Amino acid sequence: KTSDPFVVCLLGRREVHRTKHIPATLDPIWTVKTNSLFLLEVESEKLFIEDGMKFLVKDFDQFGSNETLGLVHVPPKTLYQANGERMEFKLQPVPGKTSDEVPGHLAIRCRRATAHDKNFMEGFDSSVRAVAAPKNPKVHNNAIKSIVTKYHRVEDGVKKFKARPGPDPKRVEETEWMTKEQIQEEVMKPSHFWTDAGTGSLGRIFLEILSAEGLPNMDTGSWLGNLTDSFVSVVYEDTFARTDVIDDCLDPVWLPWSNRAFILNIGHASSQIFLGIFDFDSGFDPHDLIGRVSVDITNLRPNTEYLLSYNIYPSARISGRDAYGKINIRLRLEVPDERKLAMSVLEPPLPTYVNVKKGKDFKVIRQTCLGKHDVERYSIDYLKSYVEELREYQNVLMYIQDAAMTLFLWRGHYTMKLTGKKIELPLHSLNAFLLAITLVENPQYYPSFCFATICWMMLAVMGWRHDNPNEWARCHTFAEILEKVFFGKCRTPPHDIKPFQGFEEAKKALEKWMKRIVDAEEKAQRQYIEAQKEEAERQKELEEIGEADADISTKVGGGISIDPIKAALYPLQLLLGEICRVLRFVKHVIYWEEAYFSFWITAASAFLAVACLFVPWFFIIRWTARIVVWTIFGPWMKLLDVFYVSKLKPETDEERLAREKRERELRKLATAQAVSQARLVRENAAKMRDMKKVMFGRFAMKVPILKQDRYSDLPLPDSSARPYKEKPMTLAELAMEEAGYNRKRLPGQTLVGDMIPRVETETFTSAPTGRATASPQKLSKSTPGGGATKKQDSTASAYAYIGSVVVVAGVVTFFGVPILASYSEQLGTMIRNFRSG
Repeated sequence: KTSDPFVVCLLGRREVHRTKHIPATLDPIWTVKTNSLFLLEVESEKLFIEDGMKFLVKDFDQFGSNETLGLVHVPPKTLYQANGERMEFKLQPVPGKTSDEVPGHLAIRCRRATAHDKNFMEGFDSSVRAVAAPKNPKVHNNAIKSIVTKYHRVEDGVKKFKARPGPDPKRVEETEWMTKEQIQEEVMKPSHFWTDAGTGSLGRIFLEILSAEGLPNMDTGSWLGNLTDSFVSVVYEDTFARTDVIDDCLDPVWLPWSNRAFILNIGHASSQIFLGIFDFDSGFDPHDLIGRVSVDITNLRPNTEYLLSYNIYPSARISGRDAYGKINIRLRLEVPDERKLAMSVLEPPLPTYVNVKKGKDFKVIRQTCLGKHDVERYSIDYLKSYVEELREYQNVLMYIQDAAMTLFLWRGHYTMKLTGKKIELPLHSLNAFLLAITLVENPQYYPSFCFATICWMMLAVMGWRHDNPNEWARCHTFAEILEKVFFGKCRTPPHDIKPFQGFEEAKKALEKWMKRIVDAEEKAQRQYIEAQKEEAERQKELEEIGEADADISTKVGGGISIDPIKAALYPLQLLLGEICRVLRFVKHVIYWEEAYFSFWITAASAFLAVACLFVPWFFIIRWTARIVVWTIFGPWMKLLDVFYVSKLKPETDEERLAREKRERELRKLATAQAVSQARLVRENAAKMRDMKKVMFGRFAMKVPILKQDRYSDLPLPDSSARPYKEKPMTLAELAMEEAGYNRKRLPGQTLVGDMIPRVETETFTSAPTGRATASPQKLSKSTPGGGATKKQDSTASAYAYIGSVVVVAGVVTFFGVPILASYSEQLGTMIRNFRSG
């Protein structure tokens, strides 16, 4: 049996609010969409005179009278003292109607309205959104106008191109028509306007979309001049934004006065920037995805200006990728507290969603994050891709083979200069030898050795990554991140990478590695063909003697199925997809692509390795075994049998029924607690979902935070990086910048609070009391108050500092104590032998 419940709220005899009914449910959840919220203006005296409020839960009947299911009376003191916490009340029977017990509970929240609550409720309407959203890009041409519009002309023998989407408003005549060289010069100039987006507080990313090259034509009528109308979609954590549309161009550029510059606020160290290039289509036609890329900022350094080029692909999760052009961006990181950034990965990232109003925009965001293919849908191609990806993990055996050869054959890998010559030292082999001989003589160090092996492996992979000739494939070192945690700032200089730096060496290394893979695959193919031939010969011999089938039952054929394989393969596809996602994250951690996760795993392994050195394992194992043996196998167990076990009476039916009843009650209580907790989670999720729909839009996209792509997008060889030093500013210039001059604020979609949550908005300025600016280090020295100001460490930073000291001491102790103990023991033996001799 179900009902269509709704709630009538009464103050005395006056109805002050009524929710909408929820059809066909016994567990209703009223949200902002079903009128769960209302603002009550009442004097405290009247609230107490009316003896609080009554809430009638009724069953909606479209043709008859609404039946009252139960009543809840909330005392005035409870309402007066409530502060938004969830309060649950047992439904009571309506006086004078029935005296039977009413099943069910009603949960409410109540608090004194804040200014934010009043503003929200006064302006609340289903058609009104409380938070600003990015405007859709506007195309300036249609198909007919594209044909008749000319975008290039010749002046005095020089070919010039029309600036798109338009000229600089301050220099119209100068910038309306320009040569390619002039356009490229203008593109590299600083952007005029910035969009400040997101709610993170760990740092800021300054991103500028400069240009794209080699895009395919997505429109019909290219011979008439109707070409791709491209724009770039940017998705980062809880925010999204878009550039202007560049009409009819396969090599679009975004000029400094266009909408191309974004300030993204960092909320988690592992977050990626998702960029998608689309062909704009007006009307109901969806925007066509050209390609997308994920920009990984984990291993980038602050105070560095990056000019990055990426190939764009339709997907990063499915095999068979072909580049559809490339995109050029300029990027810079600003991280005031690098310790806080490194420690952000110690907490799992919260689920992050971006809501939009239209399904067309939702598709843009989804394809920007995940690519063209929807891997949640059934497809044989997706299943084959997962199987192929799992097979590629066999290549790990080659890495293991190389590591084993280097380790056991004492091959050098650490290069150092000695008397002007380069010498490669086998440090891993030496370390393994010392640890092995120590472990053989001291087996109690085995647990410590296991954790040390994990630490050693992670450091070895880090060293391999750091020695990669491709500068863009390198990662943060353990020492760099430890320095961030220890001092709050890494003293490693900013990146200084020239275009094509190390390209030839990286190309040769890649070609050598690919040759090894091809040779291994050819060898496996030859072995497979030989095995097939041997199996064919064996089957031929078996046919000569007849089939050896011992089953004498009647064979029956299968029935006809509309889709005979989907029911079996689709669950397998989902399972393989989940396995691949887990393996991808593990691979990213081991390869130090998730450098901060890798650091903390390495540090924890080193700490546990040192801690296990001081645990008396032999003593614990010996005495635990003694206690177990002497307790269980001793002759006194006979006394236990005589005085206790043998006197136990068989359980009667009444005792058995009573015991089973108690067990059922305990299970029922545990189930009720689990159901209550699940109902609370479901309730909070439903309320937050509907609130975000009202504030931002009804289409929600979950944005990946951790790396889940099969392929990692690396910058192309023509990318570059150089140290960035901000130009010193006067106090007036800095104050205007912090006040948001030439910036547009686009809040993120992270909501905080209960009942009527608010957007966690970061203002443009956060200057503390008593100081004119939040960043005095940006002021010129001649400006009063200029120069860096030392900030006080937070409690978390102080704990991190102490923890760093402990980790460093632990690592030193781990490598030093066993060696010193071994040498001390050998020295003592030599002294004793000398004395006896």
